[in-house]
Amino acid sequence: MCAKRDALSVKWNEAFDTLETMKQDSPEYEESFAEWEKVDQEYRQTCDQIDYAELNERIRRQAKVRNDIS
Repeated sequence: MCAKRDALSVKWNEAFDTLETMKQDSPEYEESFAEWEKVDQEYRQTCDQIDYAELNERIRRQAKVRNDIS
């Protein structure tokens, strides 16, 4: 999943760089912006999934430590 996040980060940056070079009132800009929004949404969703998995793992480890102490 981290590899997916890293690949999406590259796509996100490339799409953002492309947007910065375009005129905002052009049809190409609208198309590129729509594509960037899709990448942005997928990137954020992937980051949230990774964060959730990491949080669950920390909770499991903490619960195990507490059970080992008791």
